[in-house]
This record gives sequence, C-alpha cells and structure tokens, in this order.
Amino acid sequence: MNVGPEWIEQVRAAIAARTRHEIALADGLTRAAVLVPLMRAADGLRLLLTLRTEWVGTHKGQISFPGGKTDPGDANPLATALREAHEELAIQPEDVDVLGALDDSITITDFLVTPIVGTLPHPYPYLPRADEIAQVMEIPLARFLDASIHRTEERGTRNGAPHLVHFYDLDGTVVWGATARFIHAFVELAFPGQPR
Repeated sequence: MNVGPEWIEQVRAAIAARTRHEIALADGLTRAAVLVPLMRAADGLRLLLTLRTEWVGTHKGQISFPGGKTDPGDANPLATALREAHEELAIQPEDVDVLGALDDSITITDFLVTPIVGTLPHPYPYLPRADEIAQVMEIPLARFLDASIHRTEERGTRNGAPHLVHFYDLDGTVVWGATARFIHAFVELAFPGQPR
C-alpha cells in the first residue's frame, strides 16, 4: 500500500473531526499512553511494533507499541507517548508527525491508555533499549486490512458488558489484546467502509 501525504492529512482530519471517547481516571486505574508509529517507507506505510523482553516489568513477551505509564512530569498523554518512545527506541519527539489521539481504553491489567498516532520517516535510526525491547518489527499496514487475519474472542465481562479481545494472526506471530484493539480502531478510522 503506497499512501501519499494526502492520505496522512485525511487521517489527521478524521481524527480531529470525531468526538474522542475520553475516560476519567478512577481509583485502581493507572494512566498510560502509547505511540502508534507509522513508518513512511518507500513501498508504503509500515506499522512499527515491538516485542517486549521476558524480564520487563509488565506484558512480558508481548507485542506492543512503544509506551508506558504516565510519569508525574508528563503534561499529557502525548508527552507520555513521546517520552516512552524516546526511552524505548530513541525516537526523537521532533521526528514524530503527530496525527492525533484515538479513544481512551482500559486494559485488563487496569491501565487507562491513550493511543497517539504519528508518522516517522523511514528508515529510522531507532536504538532499542535492550532491557525492554527484544525485537523491533515493521509490518506493512496493508496486512492489517486483511479480514482473514483478524478475529475476536469474548473473554468474560467488564462493567457488565462482554469483553472482546482482538487478535491479528501474522504468519505465526500473534498481535493481541490492547495493541490489537488499537490497531483495529485505527484501521476502522483510517479506512472507513473498506471491506475487511
């Protein structure tokens, strides 16, 4: 999928035009944010994901976006996402073209997460932090438009409603949970009406 600047501006406008679902911080929740980085590669957009190490504090061995919990010095979710991306991958905040924020979401581990969508140039000289990141993956965004690799499973309830868990099966690699939910939300927003 070769997506030009006009598509990026359309996504920026789509994010800005909708009413974002915000969740107030409540007792028992920890505020966090992630960066949803789109790499502007010559052959089309790629989604940057990381595989967390087996010894990192939370979400061991899972595929995730760069991000983490909010520090007291973070002014807002954007500041958290950019700080964490810098700490984990040495992504410079000024290199991120921020498109906007997706809906807030609560994970099964009680993190209140704000996903921030942004684009990066490609290739990018990121430097993964060895104690947190086992692998960096650049996956063509077009892969996530294939309905055959996406599925959901109902896993109990949350606040009286069924809790749906999203999965993307990528040739033996499974992206699931909050990360897959954020990808699904982004794809639905960026490609409205496209069959999946």
